[in-house]
Amino acid sequence: MSTLSRDAEVVAYRLFGMGAVTTVTFDRPHVITSRAKTAFDELAKAGMIEPFDPNKLPVGHQGWKATLKIGHPWSELAEPTEHEVFPITSD
Repeated sequence: MSTLSRDAEVVAYRLFGMGAVTTVTFDRPHVITSRAKTAFDELAKAGMIEPFDPNKLPVGHQGWKATLKIGHPWSELAEPTEHEVFPITSD
């Protein structure tokens, strides 16, 4: 995980940390912020998440699912501080 940006680590920790959640979807009017989209793209490039097939989601939805790589020991990630947390969606 050390090769990921802190933004990508924060998104991964907040959405998929501890393995409690394996899928995330967003629907309108929730628009993913550009900062979060960059983090999602980085996590996908690292093979930790993969986007849902848009044809399998309702129109306007976006989603990602965790891959087995997301099971990386989360104890290696520092919990995000209040200062590091940023909006993932904007209404």
